[in-house]
Amino acid sequence: MTSTEAPPPVDGPRGRRFDPEALADLQGERGAGWSAPTWRGWALALGAVAVFSLLIPYIDYVLRGSRLTLNLMPAGSVFLLLALPLILNLGLARVRRQLALSRADLALIFCLTFVTNPLPGGGMMSYLTAMMFGPQQFADQGNGWQEQIVAELPPELMPQDPQDPTSDAPRPVAWLYTGLPEGRAIPWSALAGPYARWFVMFLLALGMFLAAAMLLRKQWADHEKLDFPMTQVPLEMLNGLESGDSGKPFLLDRMALYGILVTLLLHSYNALHDYLPMIEPLPLKSDSFGARFLTEGPVLRALNPVNFNIYPAILGITYLLSTEVSFSLWFMHWVKKFAIVVLVVWRGLGANEYFFTREWGERGIFINQGVGALIATVLVGVWLARKPLGDSLRLALGRAPSGPEDEAEGLSARWTWLLLFACAAGSVVWLCLYFKAGAGWAILAVLLLLILNIGVARMVSEAGIFYLEINTHAAGVLSNCFSPAALGAHNFLALNVWSRVLAFDYLRSSPTITLFQSLHFAGQARLRRGSLIAGLGLALALCCACSFFGFFSALYHNPSGLEGNWALSAFVKSEYGHLARRHKAVQQWEQVQAEAAAAGAEPPAEKRPDVARINRDEIRSYALGAALLGLFLFLRSRVFWWPHPIGLLMWAGWWAIMQTWFSYFLGWLIKVLILKFGGFRVYGHWRRFFIGLIVGELVATVLWLTVAYCTGTKDTYPMHFN
Repeated sequence: MTSTEAPPPVDGPRGRRFDPEALADLQGERGAGWSAPTWRGWALALGAVAVFSLLIPYIDYVLRGSRLTLNLMPAGSVFLLLALPLILNLGLARVRRQLALSRADLALIFCLTFVTNPLPGGGMMSYLTAMMFGPQQFADQGNGWQEQIVAELPPELMPQDPQDPTSDAPRPVAWLYTGLPEGRAIPWSALAGPYARWFVMFLLALGMFLAAAMLLRKQWADHEKLDFPMTQVPLEMLNGLESGDSGKPFLLDRMALYGILVTLLLHSYNALHDYLPMIEPLPLKSDSFGARFLTEGPVLRALNPVNFNIYPAILGITYLLSTEVSFSLWFMHWVKKFAIVVLVVWRGLGANEYFFTREWGERGIFINQGVGALIATVLVGVWLARKPLGDSLRLALGRAPSGPEDEAEGLSARWTWLLLFACAAGSVVWLCLYFKAGAGWAILAVLLLLILNIGVARMVSEAGIFYLEINTHAAGVLSNCFSPAALGAHNFLALNVWSRVLAFDYLRSSPTITLFQSLHFAGQARLRRGSLIAGLGLALALCCACSFFGFFSALYHNPSGLEGNWALSAFVKSEYGHLARRHKAVQQWEQVQAEAAAAGAEPPAEKRPDVARINRDEIRSYALGAALLGLFLFLRSRVFWWPHPIGLLMWAGWWAIMQTWFSYFLGWLIKVLILKFGGFRVYGHWRRFFIGLIVGELVATVLWLTVAYCTGTKDTYPMHFN
């Protein structure tokens, strides 16, 4: 029997303290289920990362049905948590026990595929390729991009087509859009160098995000008690798989099975329409309600668009949220709606919400308030974590003794802080080396990149948001606060291209989100974080390599995939068109300044363009958003019914909440009614049913993608959020 008495203190180099190993046993950090994966878990986890990285580009851009990289909760990862225990633990293990997977194996498989899922598509490859290929592909005499954009960007970061139209050399850019000529192979050698340099930048950013997650996770989970709703789904699926677990296995619980069957049958019925057109799908989305009914009078017209969309998975995750969080998600959306009515009817700004979809000027009033609140949330969070962060830093500097808690994090405080500073410094050096960016601007850009990514990770950790968008990026915030002319023409273009590549599809696919969730999930699943961190490093490097081959193999052989690729077509034209116009205006202003300086005079004020003026509208919006966040936090500490501020942060991206608000409202209403009339006992009884709704939707996604792949059917019924 293990003794529960406190271990005797021992003499250490800094005085008497408890023996770390004995104290770890007493606190349950060791011997209470912490375990490392077996070789089977490692093989399956890394193998799944490689296979998914190769297949996902084909699924997302060639099949174009349910796009796996558009959902934060990945269908493939959840499917593996269902299939592997059934096949290996309940099936083959009956024949040979050694084939069974442990909880640590399954946790590692989920975490590695979870973190790498977005990267082969919108999380990395899609926008990286768009920003590298777009200006060359769409440059013409009319837009002047060849001189305005291409000549300014470093050639070592962009595959180059030969200038001679008669040359027989490979044309990596043109062939991506037109397809490979007969008898020609994918020009891997022309692609490898630029992508290898960009992958260095990605790995530096991922290392920085991982270090930040390791430093803040404990504060969020243990001190601020964030729910991490997204991790509750895989945790529930793992419960009951091993002897000693208190709960029934997930798949043996009839409430879970009912939930899975509801969404599986619902989506399967709708998906059959692609193969049996006589089947009329059940309407889960109503995107035209406002256009059809809100037409009488300026007030009703200003409310447009109003969408009533039902996403079963969002109903499921909302059931796991506190009612104050889910209430804020839909309520604050309507607060913004009524504010828009005021601005439209009484101020004459635009016609409806579509006017307020940009981040600059009056059009960015609400987006910039959301961004200001997001940045303020991160800064407030760091302030609240100042003591544990200070303790960790002292530990890293050797000014405090290490203990079992430090060891339980998987990476010591010293190595964590070193990883953070080394990767942040490496990112700045990379920017200065390849883009020739100014060091000061590069430091600010990297800092803002980190802040914005921590902000969206906080939103998901607190509210389990499957789908969000933040309509800004690091360089966009810099341009708004200091003006493009203050950055200078070269810095403005360079930082915007770099920042757009690392925006991870409007931050909806930010790796910081999945890194925070995985670290928390590993602790709950009792997976040794040292194993997880080593696995994440291997998986991210492997994902970069396999995504490179999977992405270009899919698109070079199927150029029609670009028809549905927003990033490589419509987005890149819009983004570079906007950048080119502002870059040219900054260059012209710099020329005016140079001529005035040569004449020993100041440039006339009337010639100062908008790009050389600090836009006070944007700065006021940032400040107002931060002030509103502070007001919400202050009132919530004194008025118990004051709304949670998470809905205010969602203002930073209008599209996502416009699509999902009704599902959050339904989920909130269902939970309120269950708690009111059934109490916590009934709530607990139905919990697995609602988790089953999420699992069933993801299983249906895998099932019907498999059918589409086997039958060669494209553009099938989508089961992603967009």
